[in-house]
Amino acid sequence: MILRIVFPDQPAAEYECDSLHLPIEDGDMGVRKGHMPCIAALSKGRVLALMNESEVYSAEITGGFAEISADRINVCIR
Repeated sequence: MILRIVFPDQPAAEYECDSLHLPIEDGDMGVRKGHMPCIAALSKGRVLALMNESEVYSAEITGGFAEISADRINVCIR
C-alpha cells in the first residue's frame, strides 16, 4: 500500500509499505492493506511503516490525522 506523509513545512513524501502503526488517543492503531476506510485523529507518539518487517519510515509526531483506504494512507502530521 502507499503511505503519503504530508508535512506542514516540507514537500510530501511517499513510501510503499505493508503495515503501518499510528499513535491514537487510546494507544496504537495498526493498518494493513484492505483496512476498512476511516479517518483517525493522531496523538503524540511514533508513526512506524514497515515493508517485509523492515522499517521504511519512522517519526515521532505531536498529532495530526490519517485518512485510510484499502490501499492508500494519507497522514498529515504536525
